[in-house]
Amino acid sequence: LDQVTGRLEVSGDNLDPINRFLPQTIESVRGNFTLKAGVTGTPQKPQFSGEASLTHGTIKTIEIVNPLENVVVDVALRHDTVVVRSASAVVRDKKLAGRIDVKGTMRIGSIKSFDYDLQVTGRGVPARMEFKDFYVLADFDLSVSGPTPPKVVGQVRPQRVEDREPFSESEARPVYDASLWDWDIAIEMPSGGYFIKNDQLDAELSANLRLLRERGQPSYLGGAEFIRGRVYLFDKTGRIERGVL
Repeated sequence: LDQVTGRLEVSGDNLDPINRFLPQTIESVRGNFTLKAGVTGTPQKPQFSGEASLTHGTIKTIEIVNPLENVVVDVALRHDTVVVRSASAVVRDKKLAGRIDVKGTMRIGSIKSFDYDLQVTGRGVPARMEFKDFYVLADFDLSVSGPTPPKVVGQVRPQRVEDREPFSESEARPVYDASLWDWDIAIEMPSGGYFIKNDQLDAELSANLRLLRERGQPSYLGGAEFIRGRVYLFDKTGRIERGVL
């Protein structure tokens, strides 16, 4: 393969070339960027030495409705490694606004392959799921590690969860997708705040769960306990005084 040697010094707001290199979980990136770096290696496995930044950015992920706004990123480029010196973003939902911070490294394996070692923290972050009627407001401390697709491990402490998805009468068939990031996340809600609201149940629960996802297939460990609620069966309404899931 042809070797590449040169230097890049560019700035602007056209991030279309960068969007080609994004992980499949990220839909798009917009903002103002600067890049000053020497380039060596091959087109399939480039190496950079320099620095890059993004300001006034917006990042949209595939699975979450709320975009990351006011994104500011400062990275150093060291041969095959991107060092995230600092990165922050704001996530908004109605009158709420939370903050996410990221630090760590990403080693470039190829154009679309990275080896991750990132620390991600969030405080007061609201999120609505793109493909489900599900909302969460939470603090979290997570690590993202391993080659593409990496594994997300850590702790999420929701302040409020609203699950309005209807109960399915048929068992969902497993859908395996090796391109999705794996999860191993502890979810702690000892004092309640987990609300299920649909045409069969209206209840608040406390929960201590471990959320797993492997090759796109989610699973749960742990349990949840009803604090209060009502259950609707045909034309009858029942009151939940105590129960465990």
